[in-house]
Formats: sequence, C-alpha cells, structure tokens
Amino acid sequence: PGAARQGLGAARKDVVKAKPTERLTLFLKTHLGARSLEAVEGDSPDAILSRVGAAVRDGDLSTALAEITALPQGGQDAMADWIGAAQARQDASAAAEALIASMNTN
Repeated sequence: PGAARQGLGAARKDVVKAKPTERLTLFLKTHLGARSLEAVEGDSPDAILSRVGAAVRDGDLSTALAEITALPQGGQDAMADWIGAAQARQDASAAAEALIASMNTN
C-alpha cells in the first residue's frame, strides 16, 4: 500500500502535466490519499494500481509487474524499490520451481 500511494502520487503529477483541466480533482485525490482498492478498468494511474493490487493479492506477480509498465514514468520511478523486490521474488520463485522440477525428474 505504501509503494502504491507513492507511485500513485508521482503518476498523478505526470497526468496533471498532461491534462491541466484535471488538476483540482487530482490534487484532492492525492492529498486525501484516495485510491481504488478493487480492480477497475481504465488507463488512469489509479485504475492501473488497482489492478496491480488485485494481482498481488491473487499472488500473480507477473501480471502485477506487467500492469506497472503502463504507469507514467514518474509512478514507476517512485515504485522502483517495490518493482525490484517484486521482480526478485518472482525470479526466486521461478528458480525454486525449476529446482523442484529438476529434482523430480532425476
């Protein structure tokens, strides 16, 4: 949740630069910490992070990491530590599965 809030705040700043007409709404959402907790459709940073959260809750890091690539760069940068940790966990899980599979075939 903390990484998502940081990423969302940074991504919203990128959106504000692109869409000045949404400044007030995004300002209020950012300062109130409002974000979707259930997966929703759309290409807004909030929608993207809602799907990332849902994928993480489902244990699907591949989908979560794929969804994050749709965030504006500022959001990805703010979540760099989380992204690195998720990638490391995914790599470790894949290595463990490969080891188990190799042990089962020998």
